[in-house]
Amino acid sequence: MFVRERRLIRRLSTDRFARHHRKAGKAAMAVEVEREGRTWRGEVLELGEVPAPLDVATRLEVAEGEPVFVRRRRMWIDDLPTQLADSYFKPDMVRGTLITQQETGPGGVYARLEEAGHTLTRFTEELAARMPTPEEARGLQLGAGVPVVDLVRVAYSGQEPVEVFVSVLAGDRHVFQYEFDAID
Repeated sequence: MFVRERRLIRRLSTDRFARHHRKAGKAAMAVEVEREGRTWRGEVLELGEVPAPLDVATRLEVAEGEPVFVRRRRMWIDDLPTQLADSYFKPDMVRGTLITQQETGPGGVYARLEEAGHTLTRFTEELAARMPTPEEARGLQLGAGVPVVDLVRVAYSGQEPVEVFVSVLAGDRHVFQYEFDAID
């Protein structure tokens, strides 16, 4: 019998998108993984314009089917696929930036958005657990009975949505940590 070591990836919501990380040339994934002494890499699966699916269109405040730019990726941590990640943008917002290229440069897409004048002011995230599709199970190399977590994030500049991030994460490889102040 073999027992696989279960090293969870800790997703720290309060720190991962801090501007000081982008200024230091670190994208959110790099911050989390390197903090734990692990390695990561991203595999770009698709770059280009696609018709906006309804859920993305609603969040990005465009019409369903309107062209949006997608960065479709698979993220690997310690040589294990952990996340399928699609970032959607309004094409005008990313045209002429490294967001449309394989390598986005130091600090990732959020650094490029801010360089283009879209200062990030807030993020929303939704999480939901479910069983994977056969394609997701293959893409994440999941064992039988392992659930996934859907994570949908919207990044804003002021009141304007500038990115819709739709991700499927291996449920047995992540822990989500949230820290926030109590509100009166």
